[in-house]
Amino acid sequence: MKKLLAAALAASVLTTGTVQVTEAASKIAVPDLKDKKTVDQLKKGTYSLQGIQLGSSYEQIYKKLGVPGTEYESRSDDWTYLSADYNQVNISSEADSRKAKVADMKVDNIYFDYAGKNYKLKDISAVLGKYKYSETFDNDTKDIKDDTLDREYGHLTLFFERPQGEWVLTGGYINNEVRETVDSSKLKNADFTALKGSEYKAMKKGDYTLFGVKPGMTNAQIVAKVGESSSDDITRKKGQVKEVVATYGSEMNILFNYNVPAGNILKQITFSYDLYDHPQKLTTAEKYLGTATSVKNGSYMEETDTGKQSKIYTTTRQYGKNVKVTAEKHNGLWLVATVTYQ
Repeated sequence: MKKLLAAALAASVLTTGTVQVTEAASKIAVPDLKDKKTVDQLKKGTYSLQGIQLGSSYEQIYKKLGVPGTEYESRSDDWTYLSADYNQVNISSEADSRKAKVADMKVDNIYFDYAGKNYKLKDISAVLGKYKYSETFDNDTKDIKDDTLDREYGHLTLFFERPQGEWVLTGGYINNEVRETVDSSKLKNADFTALKGSEYKAMKKGDYTLFGVKPGMTNAQIVAKVGESSSDDITRKKGQVKEVVATYGSEMNILFNYNVPAGNILKQITFSYDLYDHPQKLTTAEKYLGTATSVKNGSYMEETDTGKQSKIYTTTRQYGKNVKVTAEKHNGLWLVATVTYQ
């Protein structure tokens, strides 16, 4: 809870008005995430901002960086929080005591505001390397342009948005907390971007399995084989169970749809695609699935960044009895949105 509040306070401080700062403070800038040496230091928690790093005395901030543009102090029953704002950088410190002395407090969080810096995830992913944790938030809407993405790389946490369809960096921070290494051999931590040709072929034949799981298995069998899901969700309408879904995958993009109302037998496995970061053409899928046995076309309206309405064309195609694919048309190309195996 304290970590979340501290991050929120840091972000809010960066949006407040500024005052006259010293010449040293005015030169402070966010780290270059295209530089591997810098990124490695951030991930290890050893990055130094003109002599200030995690573990530095809070009092050293003034000596090394000068007078901050904005400062914030909060004290509650069992907590003290201090922060200093230098341009797009916020440095903060916490203590588990209301009476904590500033002289005793250490820097434990450095926040960087990357708004307007135009760092695209696809341009820095190679330098960042493998993340330890990733979570996408859809804000309970179907419009992916208001989604947000959080990723952790050791001591470094980054935040992304995609108002134009591509993930763009908005901010990030380093602190002393490091998430435990994720076991990618477990289904709920598995990375999924797109199905391969061999997987499409197996689906069409009805021979496909995912981590040993296939439709018809019981929930107990599945949990014994791949473990618990990241989330189990049940939808009821007027007291009647209409949907039972278990979500897996590091991006929460693998869905197990169970029978209703019992919810104990797996009926379908659905894969959700990222149309912008990992697009797959419908023609690629059909290269292995062949010609659709049934086609249903449709459309929906999407609001653009300028406030105008744009029509997005959709198609739902069945390939025999086992495979269903939905796709959307973007920039003249049909891109796979979901693949369902049953």
